[in-house]
Amino acid sequence: MLYNSKLHVFLENTKIPLYKTIEDLWRFCEGIDYLYIYGVSKASSSILDYLKILKNDVEAYVVSDDRIDTYSEPMADGIPILSVSETVCRPRTGFILGLPEMYYNDAISNLKQKGFYDFFLLREYDKLAIVEKMHKHSLDSFLFAVNITDHCNLGCQMCSNFSQLSEEYFADINVFKRDLFKMRELLGEKYPGVMTITGGEPLLHPLVTEFIYFAREVFPLACLNLFTNGIELLKINNSFWKTLRECECTLILTIYPINLDFDSIIAKAAEFQVNLCTLGDTGFAPTDQNYRISSKITLDLSGEQPFGNFVCCGYYNSCITLREGRLHTCNIASLIQIFNQYFGESIEVSKYDYLDIYQANSFDEVASFVKKPPHLCRYCNVKSRRSTGGWARSRKCIEEYVD
Repeated sequence: MLYNSKLHVFLENTKIPLYKTIEDLWRFCEGIDYLYIYGVSKASSSILDYLKILKNDVEAYVVSDDRIDTYSEPMADGIPILSVSETVCRPRTGFILGLPEMYYNDAISNLKQKGFYDFFLLREYDKLAIVEKMHKHSLDSFLFAVNITDHCNLGCQMCSNFSQLSEEYFADINVFKRDLFKMRELLGEKYPGVMTITGGEPLLHPLVTEFIYFAREVFPLACLNLFTNGIELLKINNSFWKTLRECECTLILTIYPINLDFDSIIAKAAEFQVNLCTLGDTGFAPTDQNYRISSKITLDLSGEQPFGNFVCCGYYNSCITLREGRLHTCNIASLIQIFNQYFGESIEVSKYDYLDIYQANSFDEVASFVKKPPHLCRYCNVKSRRSTGGWARSRKCIEEYVD
């Protein structure tokens, strides 16, 4: 069984910092008047980006006295680089250590010798996770998805796409074509990243093969994927399988405990030489994985969640979604209107929650936008997201999303 290596790396390696660590970081910054980051590194730069979004001013990067002469420029990322000796010792001065853990003891010793005693230490995993969440996409790392249906034939509880709550929605192929032409202007004809056709359940769309053909025509070098729950796979005609093969579109089958004939699906894919992946809760998985969990993406209808929670969200800057000319940094922002309509709620989607691709002129604009947290983040109770046990079908009650 083959797989799309770029998507595999993405799904297997997505890191999220520990929420408690981020809360501790907030508290540390609240108690500091003069904030510095010790070390100049990729992690330091990502921490600085995060703090800027939170409106926390950082005075400078600080390095050891014996390292200051190795820097050819006196500034990095718009702030000065100072040696420990050059750093003014004032009350309520604190340092976030952005260098690798192996250097923490030396860094703390250097700071203490100069009279500094307030430090915030990040685990290596949390630093790497912040780097991953805050990174600005290159063309090669940019992934985006398009929902060609919103509704589904499975009805999972707590669906993050709200598919079990959706009325029938079939994407307009002409809107899709217009949007992809514009995306090609922004990404380039040789875009090498990943494009995913999804839903809802995309196989419910009567024109699914047309969507696949056109996506491949527009982006001949992209890694093209189609997500499905598999229910329709043994009913759909052979032209669909031929389309997948001809367009080199990877079929990604999400695994649910619903008694699908996986052997026949695998045989069908082999017959038509289609690239098939099976996907479980923790990444690419064998088809004998019959257990699947339900995960609650808890919403806060008051919209009073701390703004900095976005860095602990698995969707942020990862589940980039294109919908009718608007690019969203996460799928929840693009589909929350389904939740609103079904439950009569009014979670607000503002102009800050999406990018109008027809107002953008370059990929740099796109990459800069999707690393900004949407205002909608204040409605997501990231801290309370959790597994609720085994997979089940939805009762379509609001308690699936709110506590």
